[in-house]
Amino acid sequence: MDNLLRGAQVSAALDEVSRLIGYPSPGKMSPAVRDVCLQELARLPDLCTPWGTWRDFGLRAVHGSGIELTEGLTLTSRRLAKLMRNAHSMRLFMATLGEDVTREVQRLVHEDFMLEAMALDAAATAAVHALTEGLIRRTCDEARTRGYGTTIRYAPGYTGWNISDISALFAALECERIPVRLNPQLMMYPGKSLLSIIGLTNDGQIAAPPEQCRGCDLIHCSARKAPYRPSR
Repeated sequence: MDNLLRGAQVSAALDEVSRLIGYPSPGKMSPAVRDVCLQELARLPDLCTPWGTWRDFGLRAVHGSGIELTEGLTLTSRRLAKLMRNAHSMRLFMATLGEDVTREVQRLVHEDFMLEAMALDAAATAAVHALTEGLIRRTCDEARTRGYGTTIRYAPGYTGWNISDISALFAALECERIPVRLNPQLMMYPGKSLLSIIGLTNDGQIAAPPEQCRGCDLIHCSARKAPYRPSR
């Protein structure tokens, strides 16, 4: 599959890193902690080999317990069914930063540089989310030009969608041709990898990437970018 993130800039903001390691803002950090975070943010791009792709599936049926897609793919989730009720197709995304940054975090932990490991891990988490959002924004732009709309991003393991469906989605990406593997515990390697989906609709309503937070009921999530808004 083509690498849609070839040459993509890898970066993360200090305020995102601060939230992920437990500080409400960079201003609450001590100078020493702030310096370590800035150091790891500066190192991050050289440790990453971004790779990303997407694949489209037609939507064959939506029922109360899930959806049926082309090529025999069935996904089970009532919340997913509700999300996709007006969609005509689904786009599946995969993004990863590559193995080197995961190995470097593991090395820092092994050598007991725990603050550095936490800061680099947080920076990588923010960066892979940003790359995924970039792919979704490209999709939103494409949908807008075609008069389509999009749903929010969703993924197995989010509230209301069992993680077990990740196996079917992973297989649909032809795993032998992508630089990400799925272990028996349904964890992806390299660790800084994301798999997610959005629906494409005919209503022309574009949901920006942060909208996913509005439907997620993990109220105290440190990565939250928008307040929770319960569905009616």
